[in-house]
Amino acid sequence: MLEIHFSQTGQLTQVMDHLVQPLVDQPGVTVERQCIEMVQPYPFPWPFFRFFDEFPETVAFVTPDIKAIDAAGPYDLIILGYTPWYLSPAPPVVAFLQSERAAALFRDTPVVTVTACRNMWLMAQYRLNKLIRGLGGRLLDRIVLTDQGGTAATFITTPRWMFTGKKDRYLGLFPRAGVAEPEIEGADTFGRRISQWLESETSTGDTTRPIANPDPNPPNPMLLLGEFMGLRSFMIWGALIRLCGRQGRWTRVPIVLFYALFLACAVVVVLPITMVSLLLLRLVPAFRRFHNKLVDRVVS
Repeated sequence: MLEIHFSQTGQLTQVMDHLVQPLVDQPGVTVERQCIEMVQPYPFPWPFFRFFDEFPETVAFVTPDIKAIDAAGPYDLIILGYTPWYLSPAPPVVAFLQSERAAALFRDTPVVTVTACRNMWLMAQYRLNKLIRGLGGRLLDRIVLTDQGGTAATFITTPRWMFTGKKDRYLGLFPRAGVAEPEIEGADTFGRRISQWLESETSTGDTTRPIANPDPNPPNPMLLLGEFMGLRSFMIWGALIRLCGRQGRWTRVPIVLFYALFLACAVVVVLPITMVSLLLLRLVPAFRRFHNKLVDRVVS
């Protein structure tokens, strides 16, 4: 089997280390591990302007150059680790999935996706699923580990982590940024589930049966509308910003900074109004059933 991922902060690498350990220890299973690496790595921590200047290309799937992936295949299973950037899969992951190598590896191969991120991952998963299915991959399951603290808290802790590199508790009010350490270490639970699936697949030949996933972070229906509106905003403004020049050009500075201010205002004002409106609508049983089905369709 193949485990491949991209991690800028190193958090997802920790998750994958724990997840694959039961598979590495399983007799008869060969685990090939690959890390998607960029030709010119992103900075971390991020400079403020560079961080926001990244989103137009991210949502448009304009990808950076990555180093060649030395994976021969075929594989019985691919475990793909990714992180959401601007409600989309991170650009290096998209670059890999757009490559000829990925087209050969994923065709007719079972795939499990893994992410460790804020709790707004629905649209990124939707876009990732489309890419994998476009390659002919067979999605079996998803594993999602989310940051400690609620949606409001991570609007503070995640940017602080990205801009300063600091993950510790903040002001005595906000939790540490990122996924809690016990949850990262507990990722081996999923590895054992995958190990059981591999044993069953070997004995029965059934590669279409989903892996029994004790999902600790099921999709949150309340966040879907906000994510959809956010992605639409990123795409519209991203297209406008790209008309102002290439990434890093001074001609993009004014509009990128304006959008960063607009985005902060939208998070403070528009998102809460949207959430309250959706909460009221979900009191209507027919709308709640429709909304839940829509969420399932997005992430399936």
